[in-house]
Amino acid sequence: MAKEPRDERKGDWQLWPPSAKVQILLIAAVFALVNFCLLAIWAYVMYRRFG
Repeated sequence: MAKEPRDERKGDWQLWPPSAKVQILLIAAVFALVNFCLLAIWAYVMYRRFG
């Protein structure tokens, strides 16, 4: 039996269902977004307190 050719461009980076690499990227993106929001809140509080 011959193997079917695999599309190398999509193989590890398929969006749905998310592959392992995409899951890591999604987790990192959510983590970065939460950190950015916390930084924005902290900057606003510091500006209101000392600005």
